Amino acid sequence: MTQKTITLLMPVSKFYSADSVNVPPYALLYIGTALEDAGYNVRIFHENGNVDEVVDKILAEDNLFIGISAFTGYPTWLACQYAKKIKERSPDTKVMLGGYHASMLKEQVLHDYFFDYIVFGEGEETAVELADALSKGEIYLSYIKGLGWKKKNGEIVINDQRPMPANIDYDIDWSLIDLDRYVKHVTHLGGKRYFYIFTSRGCPATMCSFCAGAFLYKRRYRKESMEHIIKTYKPVLDKYDVELIEFLDDNFLVDIEWAEKVAVGLGRPYRALLRLDRVNEDLCEMLNRTNCRAVFVGVESGNERFRNDIIHKNLTDNQIYDAVKMLAEKCPQINISAMFIAGIPGEKYSEFRDTCRMAISLTDMHPRLLPQINVYTPYPMCESYIEAVKRGWNPPQKTEEWDLDPKPGRALDPTWLDYYTPGIKGRFELTSKMFILLRRDAGLSYFKNIVKKILREMVIWRMMLDFYFLPLEVELFWIMYLRMIKHDIC
Repeated sequence: MTQKTITLLMPVSKFYSADSVNVPPYALLYIGTALEDAGYNVRIFHENGNVDEVVDKILAEDNLFIGISAFTGYPTWLACQYAKKIKERSPDTKVMLGGYHASMLKEQVLHDYFFDYIVFGEGEETAVELADALSKGEIYLSYIKGLGWKKKNGEIVINDQRPMPANIDYDIDWSLIDLDRYVKHVTHLGGKRYFYIFTSRGCPATMCSFCAGAFLYKRRYRKESMEHIIKTYKPVLDKYDVELIEFLDDNFLVDIEWAEKVAVGLGRPYRALLRLDRVNEDLCEMLNRTNCRAVFVGVESGNERFRNDIIHKNLTDNQIYDAVKMLAEKCPQINISAMFIAGIPGEKYSEFRDTCRMAISLTDMHPRLLPQINVYTPYPMCESYIEAVKRGWNPPQKTEEWDLDPKPGRALDPTWLDYYTPGIKGRFELTSKMFILLRRDAGLSYFKNIVKKILREMVIWRMMLDFYFLPLEVELFWIMYLRMIKHDIC
């Protein structure tokens, strides 16, 4: 008897309003490969296109079930559009939702008629057991850990949590996707061939109040073996002559010895996330030896009390400044992206101003430091989400209402802030543009660099005076600056 097909679908996510279309759908690749190993036919769709066209392709096969993976925000909304259209066209087709959103809001998702199951937590084993159960006529569902489902009378059942496996050396069948699509040519990096890699899960450092991963993994950190990483990724990097890689791990540099072996084994310049309290002379030497090109560091707030007492970052001002100073001295060629968040519940306006002042100070210390600030989004069940609800924010009551990304979804006003006004979101958005313009060394030509210096002084003047009225020069220079960096940064 011919085995039915299982179709896996991931709506393209949005990060800072940019498509993640070039990031391989790793969740689907891990689950799809596990299903293939169990004997099932698997197809993967990673889509942001026309819902009708995608559903036509999906329903062209006889599906055992359709699994959708989506993160909170626009992808969740789009997942609902796909699921509704599937149910409209084929009411008996079983549809499952997995990913962070389904893991956090299990009952809410299952109240939607267009989702029959949810997989919460990590799904490699759960998906295979669900496929086996459906192949036998939807039996033994109650024994599948990590599964939520509905009885025939509509009663929602949430099974026990599946323990996280210690070994995450999951194989990837790259033939499930078109790899050509994911080798990105990055214009502002000199046209280099770029590829994203995923080698560990979780972060052991802290339970940051805003972080989705912290509340999914509960500080549980696991990494793939160095040998398995090389076996999985080296052939892809060699085949496509990849020149630069980025590690998607929440905290790649937890185990410095392991990270060095991975970087050397893959043999490419790389970019990765780093906690600033890990920076010392030994780490700097390792970053130089392994040809690290950029690090992404989470600062979150310029106010130490808020950063540690509310966000739980466990990172002092001195640690931040000392680390940036050392990186400037020991690794001057490495770019730093310093990430901040505006509008986390409990933040005072004076603390937001502290963030602006710290961003200026850090760029004064390090010419290749790029500060970036994003407006807080309440991810379900995180500590800051719970605080936002306590402060009067009304979270969406239906899955498809979670389109909280400013573009292309629904803009979110931080009404949970004590200093909230209708214009505060616009102020945050303007600040995000000014932050990016604070970087001193942008690799520009002589004339453009003069213009950039003038712009930077204007930005500093506005932020120090807290003056946001009629920011015409910021908007105009912002457009010009985006055009400049398109070809000039290398």
